[in-house]
Amino acid sequence: MARSYLKNSDYVRPATPIIVQTYPEHTEEVGNFIMNNLDLTAYKPIVSEQGFYGFSILKKFNQITTVVSGPDIEDLKNDPGVEAIFPDNLVFVKQLFPTVPPDGTFYAPIGFNRPTLKGGSVSGRYMYFTSMEWVKKLIGADIANAKGYTGVNTSVAVIDTGGTYMNSMTAGKIIKQTVIPGVFTDANGHGEWCTSAIAGRRVVDNTFTMINQKPVVNEGVAPGTTLFSIKALGFVIGTGSNSMLLKGLHMALEDGVNIISCSWGGSASGLNNPQDSVFYSAYDTIVKAGIIPVQAAGNSGPNPNTIDDPGDLPNVLTVGATNAVSNPKPFGPAGYVSDFSSRGPTNWGATKPDVVTPTTITDSAITGVLSAAYTHYVHNMQALAGTSMSTPVAAGLIALMDQAYFKQTQKYMTLNDVFNMLTSVYGNNKTNDYGYGLLSWNVFEEWMIMQGYTI
Repeated sequence: MARSYLKNSDYVRPATPIIVQTYPEHTEEVGNFIMNNLDLTAYKPIVSEQGFYGFSILKKFNQITTVVSGPDIEDLKNDPGVEAIFPDNLVFVKQLFPTVPPDGTFYAPIGFNRPTLKGGSVSGRYMYFTSMEWVKKLIGADIANAKGYTGVNTSVAVIDTGGTYMNSMTAGKIIKQTVIPGVFTDANGHGEWCTSAIAGRRVVDNTFTMINQKPVVNEGVAPGTTLFSIKALGFVIGTGSNSMLLKGLHMALEDGVNIISCSWGGSASGLNNPQDSVFYSAYDTIVKAGIIPVQAAGNSGPNPNTIDDPGDLPNVLTVGATNAVSNPKPFGPAGYVSDFSSRGPTNWGATKPDVVTPTTITDSAITGVLSAAYTHYVHNMQALAGTSMSTPVAAGLIALMDQAYFKQTQKYMTLNDVFNMLTSVYGNNKTNDYGYGLLSWNVFEEWMIMQGYTI
């Protein structure tokens, strides 16, 4: 029997691209068997859509490339002329992760020598960024939305500095709660950015549109989800104690949400095992309740062993950041993990983060002191960078997955489902720079296809 390097999931997919290694002198014989006995025409859409080469005989290599079903693989394994079967994996150019095209790249002068909004010469330094509309395209959320998946019948809690009813992206869309008695106002803006990135309505950033002379449009990843904004950080600069954050987590648990988005953390814990973290028990309870906690990796990279606590815990989905624009200075080259994004391993040897999303640097709704961040163009939106931005984008995307998953299975996803999805699609190729890789709608669809579902 031939050696097989395929995953178990490859045998249940309706079509799997493979490379067949034959014994010398048997290549044409095996090729003819495939041509005469397998229905290759059924797989043409998959070949053309996903970029695989399709059927071909590479005589000098004694190899055949083709796309087959699970039963076909078994037939080929038993063919005496076949030596081995390999997966036909996708290979990418050196740029690891997607970036926006020129149409999705915007700029704003920074510093004191910047033009007024009424015109004037453009001088000084520039910051290049993208918008939430384009980030959605990079992760496939636009495709999910077009298919009717907007997060309806799901819920996300953002534990942060709060939110505002005053911003056009989130007005009337958030359920505000607080652990600080009587204080709901987001005086910082960090929480508002995160809430708008998850569920904000589609709004044009008029200020940056005027500067760029082309539309700068922002919209949350899951505009249909029910959004809880839990204020557990404050004091203008966006700080708080562990007890405040634990109260926020407890409040989200009592709300019965599907997903919790947490764009905060302390420095790398230095603990010898995860159970020593004050957050371990809370997250263990949350996960057992079927809630998916999404946690920022932290902004202490690029050195190893810099994942924030509680992002280093095994019972959270830890999210890092990649550079979405072609000129992301000073955060490293386009398409790579942002220099600031914290890296693993953890002190106990676990590989973290788990996934990345392309959010460096991204515009969305803002309020408070961060309205003047980065570009110093004070208005109701602002372009920011950090794993804080990557986390709500991941949480919003999981809300879309959750809606689609429930439609097919009548069950909501769990954290274990998310990890199963990642290992099924990416294998065990996890790194301490970017985890399994990009969290995207395409990953979810591929996983569902493996299980026999059509999204």
